[in-house]
Amino acid sequence: RHGLALELANDGRTRLEAYRGCGVPVAALQAWRMHDVHPLHPERSARSEALRHVEQTVEEADRLGARRVVTVCGYGEDLADSPFERCLDFFDGAARRAGEVGVRLMIEPLSPLRVAAMTDPREIVRLIETLDRPDVFGLLLDTGHLLDSGREVDELGELFAGIGHPIEELQVRGAADRPPDEGWPYEEWLSRMEVRPAVVSGEYREPIEPEAFERLVKRLRQAL
Repeated sequence: RHGLALELANDGRTRLEAYRGCGVPVAALQAWRMHDVHPLHPERSARSEALRHVEQTVEEADRLGARRVVTVCGYGEDLADSPFERCLDFFDGAARRAGEVGVRLMIEPLSPLRVAAMTDPREIVRLIETLDRPDVFGLLLDTGHLLDSGREVDELGELFAGIGHPIEELQVRGAADRPPDEGWPYEEWLSRMEVRPAVVSGEYREPIEPEAFERLVKRLRQAL
């Protein structure tokens, strides 16, 4: 009814095949197991498993017709050394299959409440620019993680304007997984971005009433 798309999680539990041909497009697929295995995991076997998971998520995304996969650098406090170099090596390896099938890997910085390294969006921009594969890598920013990092709502427009790199997906979420605030200045945020995001996603755990969701969709559409 709203002409929206889905963002799904490749978590090993969701029956992804049920969404093929359902009449609703899938904008992105999250490499969800990166909560457990990731580029910064202290164990080599877990880092290798993370690469296989990303490649498998790319294959699933391609089958679903989704052209984007959501990835992160790490999760938790117990991390390997040299985080930037670890991520650079990992994503360089992940680029091959993604590039072959035309699926983009979006890298999302989490807040310091979720991971002990690679939380500054500018570090992710530096990582993406060092990888130098604009056909494969994109930046994803989540307002919830930005707020959990200690930023204020009125600071986000300045961050979006000064990030120096296109934001491919913007996830709209409040702090601590709460829904976004209806009074947030979406129009000002989007107007200050270098390029409007290809995907704007509402991602939060606490349910809201359908009427509030419709107001959110309407405001975001108008802002875009």
